[in-house]
Amino acid sequence: MKNHFPIIKKELNKTEMEFLQNRFFHLMDDEGKFNSLKNYYSESHRSYHNLSHIYSMFQLLDESELESSDDLEWAIFYHDIIYNSKKKDNEEKSAEVFKKEFEGILNEENIGRVYDLIMATQHHEPIEDHSVSELLLDLDLCILSSDLELYQSYATEVREEYKWVPKILYRKGRKKVLQHFLDREQIYFTDYFFRRGEKKARENLKWELNEL
Repeated sequence: MKNHFPIIKKELNKTEMEFLQNRFFHLMDDEGKFNSLKNYYSESHRSYHNLSHIYSMFQLLDESELESSDDLEWAIFYHDIIYNSKKKDNEEKSAEVFKKEFEGILNEENIGRVYDLIMATQHHEPIEDHSVSELLLDLDLCILSSDLELYQSYATEVREEYKWVPKILYRKGRKKVLQHFLDREQIYFTDYFFRRGEKKARENLKWELNEL
C-alpha cells in the first residue's frame, strides 16, 4: 500500500494547479467557474482549508483506486468553498454556492446529491447507506492519519485559522472536537481508509489532546 499523505502549503505550484484545473475541466470546461473557485480557496485567512487540501483529496482518491463519480468530485471541489472560522454555517453556505453556480446547468437530481454530500461534512456523519458520502468524509479527514510531523503542521495551521480565539477558549473547544472523534466507534468509514489510518489517526488525536 502506498503511503501518500496530504500536503499543507499556502500555494500550489504550477503542476499541482494544472492538475486541479484539468480535474475541474473534466467535469465542466469553464475557466470562469474554476477561477472563481480558485479565488475562494486562496483567501488570505485560510491556512489549511485552501487549495492544497482540495489537491490532496484528489491525490488520495486516485491513489486509493476506489470508484469515483462526478457527484463526489463536485463535492470535493465545493465542500469548503465558504470557510469562515467565526461562523458555524460554512457547509450550508458552501452547498448553497454550488447550487447557485450550477442551477439550470446541471440537473436538479445531481445538484441535490452534491448538496447533500457537502452537508454531510458539517458533522462528519455519512448519509445512511451512502458509500459516496463515506468516501468523501474519509478523504476530508485523511490528514488525521498522517505522520506526526505533518499532523503537527496541520494542528498549527488550524490554530492559525482560529488565531482570533483566546488560547484558553481555543484549547477548550479543540479538546472537545478531538474527544468527539476519539469517542466515535470508528473515524474512517471505508475499509481502505480504516485499514490505512485508523490506528495512526487515534494516536495523533491523543497526542494533540495531551499537548493542549
